[in-house]
This record gives sequence, structure tokens and C-alpha cells, in this order.
Amino acid sequence: MVTATLIAYLDGLDANEGVVTCRDAIHAFDGRILRTWDAAGAADVRDLDAPGATLLAVHADTAVLSDDTGTLIDRGGAEPTRIPVRADAAVPVADGWLLTEPRDRDNTGWSQSHAIVWVDATGEIRSEHILEVFGARPSGVSHPTEPAALLEFPMGQDGTLLAAVRVVGDELEVTELLGAEDPVIGGFSPDGSTFLVLPYPSDPDVALIASWPSGDVIARVSATDLDLERGFDLTGGYLGADRVVLLATETGPVLAASDLSGAALIELIGLDEIADEDSWISQVFPVGNDSFVIGVTDGGDTIATLWRIS
Repeated sequence: MVTATLIAYLDGLDANEGVVTCRDAIHAFDGRILRTWDAAGAADVRDLDAPGATLLAVHADTAVLSDDTGTLIDRGGAEPTRIPVRADAAVPVADGWLLTEPRDRDNTGWSQSHAIVWVDATGEIRSEHILEVFGARPSGVSHPTEPAALLEFPMGQDGTLLAAVRVVGDELEVTELLGAEDPVIGGFSPDGSTFLVLPYPSDPDVALIASWPSGDVIARVSATDLDLERGFDLTGGYLGADRVVLLATETGPVLAASDLSGAALIELIGLDEIADEDSWISQVFPVGNDSFVIGVTDGGDTIATLWRIS
């Protein structure tokens, strides 16, 4: 049996609200303070003082935030750059950013399309590409070695569009992947050769590994085969090169090899300190090679904790 032990409580982190993750850290922003926790649970704080803004992404010393007036790129020690794009997602690519912006809103505020906007390191808009997606709530992950990213555009009952986006000079090359799967991005492997695909809530049984850049499915795992009655949830990712962590909905984290073989629930040693029979695990976020954050929800409250695989 795979076990994990409780390492730290992450005070100030609501795992269900506004979490931004990267390979070795997890971030949260409260309108004034950016908090960052590493794989050992050590916390760092930074004063951004952007009331009303939403944190979209963090990469190295740069945070990207969005409010009603546009997008703010805040580099540590430098004057912030404001861009006239009302972004709802941001992904670092090469020395710039891919931003997504809802367009063509109807009289109810429902967007009829989204722009993918390529912004260079100086904040200059270099290119954009329009996708016909309706009421989407996008997110994305950058490729670890190429000037490319995966962007997902969930549209509720209309499913999800997954776009592979490459920056080629000043142009964007956009290709739809896994059109029949309603995919949810679980992140790239460290070498970028594969990516994890989590299931859409309407059919939560199967998680996938797909190859980059083709999107060909090379591995599957079924929640039914593991006797997980509620299937897989929407969070998870790679733990280093050789393992992935998934979330069995309202049950607990699942560890598998990077080809999804050997999948099994992780026994959380010490969970009874923070959870009772009315609580459930609502999120799981990998941090580093052997640690992950979970959110334990009880009613309206969520406790965020860091665990390490034994």
C-alpha cells in the first residue's frame, strides 16, 4: 500500500479558490499579498497590493494578474507593466505570455469567442488568434522545453476545446487536440513528451496519457477498474518524471506510474487529525517530485495541507 504523511498546514491557502500551481510551488493571492509555498511547506510572501485583481499565473519572479482595466505583469524589482487585455488566463511561453481574453459578449455578458494573445517580454502584443468557443473558462500549462502551451476552453454542457499553441516568430500556430475526449489538462511530463488528461465531469471514469505534440492517447486508467464509484476529479498532475497523482472524487488521492499502471489509492497517515466522516478531499495539486497539496472540505471551510509520499 502507498502511504503519505502530513508535512505542513498551509495557512492562508484555500485550495478551492484561486490557486495557481507550477511544478515546484503553489501560490495564492488575497488582493494584497502573494503567498508561495514550496515542496517542503516553506512559505514566502510578497506585497503586490492589487485590490480587486485575480492572480492568473506565476513564473519565476513574475506574477500576472487581471482586473477590470486589463492585465498587470509584475516582475520582482521592476515597475509593473499594464497591458490592455482583460485576460482570464495566462501561460508563460518563451520570454513572454499567452493571454486569453473573452470576446463578442452578448447582452447577458456571455462571451461568444476567445482570443489567444501573444505578448512578448516587453508587454507588446505581437499576435492573436480567435477561437469560436462559447462562455468558456480557460486555463493552460506551458510546455517545459518548447515555446508552446496547452490551453483548454471548458464550455459547460458543450464540453471542452483543447488547443495546442505554438509561438513561431510573431505568429501563433493553433491545433485542436483530442476533440472527442472533452479533455481537462493535468500537466506535462518534465521532458514534455507526454501530458496528462483528466476526465470532464460528465464522464469521470477515464484518465489518459497523451503524446506531445500529436495528442495520440498512449495510456488509460479506469476508475471503474479501481472500484472508485464517483470516478476521477478535475485536479492532479505529474510527480516528477515517473509518477502521476489523480483524485478519486470525494475519496482521496491516487498514485500511478507515468504510464498509469499500478494505480492505487494513497493512504494518508494523519488524515484523521483534520477530517471527520463529514469531510471530503476536494482538490489535489502535485508539488515537486514526491509531495502534494490536498484540500479537505467540511461544509464551507477548506483546510489545505501538504503531504509527502513515504
